[in-house]
Amino acid sequence: MTPRTAGADDSTMPERGDELIAEIIAERKRVQEMLIPSIVGPLLTVPLTMGQLKALAIIVATSPEMSVQNLATDLHVSLATTSGIVERLVQHGMVERHEDAVDHRVRRLGATAAGRALVLELAATTRELTRETLAALDPDDLRALHQGMSAVFAEVARCANDQPRPTVSVPPL
Repeated sequence: MTPRTAGADDSTMPERGDELIAEIIAERKRVQEMLIPSIVGPLLTVPLTMGQLKALAIIVATSPEMSVQNLATDLHVSLATTSGIVERLVQHGMVERHEDAVDHRVRRLGATAAGRALVLELAATTRELTRETLAALDPDDLRALHQGMSAVFAEVARCANDQPRPTVSVPPL
């Protein structure tokens, strides 16, 4: 089945819920594949290794700060490897480390303004591509999409309230 275009006849749309779900998932995958070059481009300009970028993303996502030991656990790497990653992030001005107020043996990590800005900039790439695409849609299609996304959000929120929040975890480096 081909993607539905603005003004397409509704008779070409699948009738059964499972068929509609499969078609939506397939269309989402096609959109993601088409956006890969636009998303990967900004990643290639980042002066960090993938391990450093993963560590920075975890540090930015952690509120308020985390220990080097916790970061090592989340990255599935040794404390020595994590210390090297953190050192390079500090040198790049992306992360600050300082002693824990209670236990002076523990080093706490926090993202600098530059570190937060980098992670937000990478996330914004997708948002900007989405904004441009949505702005080009026909108003009726945009309203229909809004209604559908609102329903998806409501269901995700309902499920999230029933489940404990997962911890941040990344595959081993």
